[in-house]
This record gives sequence, C-alpha cells and structure tokens, in this order.
Amino acid sequence: MKTNENIHPAAAAPATRCRTGKIARLPLEIREQLNQRMHNGEPGKSLAEWLNSLPEVQSILVMQFQGYAIREQNISEWRKGGHQTWQQQLESRTDLNSFVETVVGLKSVAKDGITEPVAFFLAVKVALELKRLDSVPDGEQKAKAWQVLTARLVALRRGDIELGRLRLQQERYGLQQKTEQERKAEFWKWAEENINRDEFCRRRCYTYAERDAAINKILGITPVEQGDTVPENAEAPSASCQSDLDPASIRPQSDLIPPNPT
Repeated sequence: MKTNENIHPAAAAPATRCRTGKIARLPLEIREQLNQRMHNGEPGKSLAEWLNSLPEVQSILVMQFQGYAIREQNISEWRKGGHQTWQQQLESRTDLNSFVETVVGLKSVAKDGITEPVAFFLAVKVALELKRLDSVPDGEQKAKAWQVLTARLVALRRGDIELGRLRLQQERYGLQQKTEQERKAEFWKWAEENINRDEFCRRRCYTYAERDAAINKILGITPVEQGDTVPENAEAPSASCQSDLDPASIRPQSDLIPPNPT
C-alpha cells in the first residue's frame, strides 16, 4: 500500500462543511470504534496500523484514495476535528442520561405530581407576606407591594380554577369512554342492590327488545350509540309497556317482599 500522500489532505473541515478526509469516509461503525479507542488513550501509531489492517478500510483507500494508507498525521488531524465532535456528542448524551435519571428519581418521590404542593407553598408565602405587609406604614412602597402580592394571588387562584376545570373535563371524558357493555354492567350491579331483578325481567309485556329498550332508557343510551336505526314507520309501544319502561315504575325490592304476618 502506498505511503506517499498528496491527495485529499485530511485537514479538519470547518463545522459548516462535511468532512471528506480518509477517516471521514470510513463506515460509521469503524469511526465509532476509532473514537472510542482514542477516548481510551490509544496512541496514533497503533490506531493507524489497526485501521490499515481492516479489509473494509483497505477497499475504501483503493477506491477513493488510490491506495494511499492512513498515517499518524491523519489520526492527529481527526483527533482535532471529527473526534472533538464525537466527544461533544458523548458529553451531551451523558448529560441527558444524568438529567433523565434525576427526573425519574424525582418522579418516584412525587408520584402525584409536584405542581399542587408547590402552588400551596407559594400561596402560604403570599399569605405570610400579606400579614407582614399589614404592619408596614402606609405609603407608596406599601401600595406597590400590595399590587404585586395581589397579582400573585390572582394568578394562583386562576391556576386553581383551571386545575378544577381540567379535572372535570377528565372525569367527563372518562365517562364518555365507557362502553355500552360497561354501562349495562353498572346498571345490573345497581339493580341487584335496589330492585328485584327477576320481577323486572318477568314483566309480561317485556320482550327481549323491550327489556333492552328499558335498560337503554335508564342508562341514557341512544340508538345512535348502539348503531341502530329507528324505522320511520315503527309503531309506538303500548301504553302498558310505556308505563313499564319508565324507571320510576320499577318497584324497589322492599315493596315486593310480603309483610311479616307477625
């Protein structure tokens, strides 16, 4: 392999340009190994010998650099350029990993979040400042301090209101996410505790369709939610069935138990 090098000097390229030297043309995996060995303090001579012994490197040198070998000068120039960039990226990854570990540790301590305790702490500090300010003689400075503390208190109250609104929206969203089967299961659980289920299901005018209609009416499940379509010429249920479909007509279980003759 040739050792004279007058082609493609491997001077460190500016940060805004892509490096085109011998080492910059090597595969990413080999460059990663090279950077790691540099990081471990391996001298340039042994690094150059190692690179020149690799078949992948030899192929690139023949195809792109007329077979001229990698020299210690190339290693030195890479150490000042590409390796510096690699070290900066390594430090960034290390800092990021450290930050993530710190955040994970804090989350394990404050599982329910930290904004509410901090907001409460700030509210206490504002209250103490207001108490201290009350004993200060009236004047321009006191008036300005009142304005600042009032603005802080208003901001805290707005935060409380927004938090309450957000929780309400989350609760509503959770209710909307319940499926038809879940709502029916909740209904039957309620029915077991409040009414006689057998009496509810054995009413003479109740077909299976009418029973489902009664359940859906109690649960507020619309035909659209069920995916059903209501025929335009559908007949209205009989008056007796209409009265039975009313949840108010369902008698509590206590009313169905005959009184004790004693």
